[in-house]
Amino acid sequence: MGCLGKGLGLLLLAAWVIGGTYFLVEQKAHGEGLLLPVVILGWGLLVVAALVMLALDRVLPRRLRVKGPLGTVALLALGIGPTIVIFLLVDANVANRRPAVELTAVLAPTSAGTAVSGAGAMTTDGSAPNRLVVLDPDGKEHAWTGHPRLELRPASLADAQLVVCVDNEAEETVLEVCHYSNGPDITRYAVSRRVRVVAAATGEVLFDETVTADPRACRQTEQKEVTRLAGDLGWDQVEAELLFLIGNGAAPSDVAELTLWSRWSRASAWAA
Repeated sequence: MGCLGKGLGLLLLAAWVIGGTYFLVEQKAHGEGLLLPVVILGWGLLVVAALVMLALDRVLPRRLRVKGPLGTVALLALGIGPTIVIFLLVDANVANRRPAVELTAVLAPTSAGTAVSGAGAMTTDGSAPNRLVVLDPDGKEHAWTGHPRLELRPASLADAQLVVCVDNEAEETVLEVCHYSNGPDITRYAVSRRVRVVAAATGEVLFDETVTADPRACRQTEQKEVTRLAGDLGWDQVEAELLFLIGNGAAPSDVAELTLWSRWSRASAWAA
């Protein structure tokens, strides 16, 4: 294998390890299972360990080379040891944004408009954001339950002011079909989900709209395997739509009475 091939292989291996670490960090932050990212990271580090041992075999005297069962133990130690260290560092330093299961269960009736006794009252002075829990329309945990930023995670029922109900399935709407003379047509799809925000203490619906993400525009030239372009709707966009409500603690009709500067400053104070 030439130098170019070896360099490409090392680059892919580095991407594997970095990607596995990033996956582990994201899963921990969102309160998801850690087994899969640990396995992915561990296999990558085992390959790194194997390459290190091969390199050492080439430079060490024969009497110092590790072979047989001892070599296997050394390989596992070099691969599993760093995996455990990275896992412990991530576990100790990455905060879990996911609310407690007991809290999401207590707040489940709010998705149907039922007030929950003991839930926090809305704050309207901009001193702190109104903390929230993301659920699906049936009151169950959503794929985005662990995605809101840490400062929006309620520590207890008395600290939970809002329940954000998001449809589980996204709807796609055809925006246009782009025609090409020397390739297949490309269909552009807008992706949308219905989002409702309910005040946990009162059951009042404060926000009920469809949030939509549009795809990029068709380019003059495209790869022939591209036949569809769809919008990428994630929690970040939904959160951006709710900034006024999280920061101002008011229904849209009340927010309309605030000055533009007041609305911006209140929403930006916690989002900065």
